[in-house]
Amino acid sequence: MSNLRTPDAERRTVPLRTALDRRSFLGLSLGAGAALALSACGGGSSSAAGGATSTLKWGWALPTSWDPLTSSAGWDVHSLSLVYAGLTKLDEQGDAVPALATAWRYNTEGTLVTFTLRKGATFSDGTSIDATAVKKSIERGRDDPKSLIASQLTGVRQVTAVDPQTVELRLAEPDFQIPALLAGKTGMVVNPKVFENDAASIATKPAGSGPYTLVSYVQNSKAVLRRNPNYWDADRIKVEHFELYPLPEPSTVVASLKSGQYNVAQIPGSQVEAARAAGLEVQVIPSMVVAVLDVHIGKEPFTDPDVALALKYAIDREELLKTAAFGHGEVTRQPFPKGYAGHDDALDKLFP
Repeated sequence: MSNLRTPDAERRTVPLRTALDRRSFLGLSLGAGAALALSACGGGSSSAAGGATSTLKWGWALPTSWDPLTSSAGWDVHSLSLVYAGLTKLDEQGDAVPALATAWRYNTEGTLVTFTLRKGATFSDGTSIDATAVKKSIERGRDDPKSLIASQLTGVRQVTAVDPQTVELRLAEPDFQIPALLAGKTGMVVNPKVFENDAASIATKPAGSGPYTLVSYVQNSKAVLRRNPNYWDADRIKVEHFELYPLPEPSTVVASLKSGQYNVAQIPGSQVEAARAAGLEVQVIPSMVVAVLDVHIGKEPFTDPDVALALKYAIDREELLKTAAFGHGEVTRQPFPKGYAGHDDALDKLFP
């Protein structure tokens, strides 16, 4: 969780990194091969002809909006990635690799990046994905007054459709993270045919080109998706139908998995032993999600900066990891884990 600054108050945070808080993933599966990765969507509840899986039921989370522009939670990227594709995507090492763009190149100064688009790619309604569509989608994300991704695109000075298969991004300053940035919500390409006519509809009816299309949606209850045969990498999508549900209640998730209500679901650390005892496969997947304690520095006694600082020394992070996360995760005193570019060894010595 990132530190928050609101108009009426600031918050200081005391982080505890954990793989098992409510926004991180602890996958449970009922059968061999049912562990889920968004890039391959392997496994599921039953098999169809040819070995393809019929339906996978995922107890995870529903998006705050099906429009990447108005989605208000970073966690939405998981569900939005089912219905949208970007110019790039991330591989298992976190590096940008081709998606709707087959290649890209920078100029010497790092201020111009040119993307070559994949031929024949279409949105789920059959509309062609060309350079003009990509240009309009990026400009919407940067310029729309309602955009929650605009801050990530402020460095994009100009977008040019050079020809139907070529898009140029002129940058305000050198920025070599653009291919990785466009692999997330910021780079999900939205169909201009839809947002130019009825942008509000996208919140409940996605207009993308991802591996799935949305068949039905009941807010806060259930989303039913069907495999998109026109997806650029459709041959790798083996699950025909996908059902997406909100995060299950911790007290019922194990029983729900055993009964077949879900094939894969998140569980808190408190349920790990029960899940294993029930014969379920438990996966702990590392993430950069952190659990934090927030204090309101506009209220006594935290108006005194020294009190907030004292709290950072007073908190026993190791005990919180043990009791709140049942030992699943690791303690941290900084936002980034070891091995990540932003990690600073010196910060690990703060607040003993």
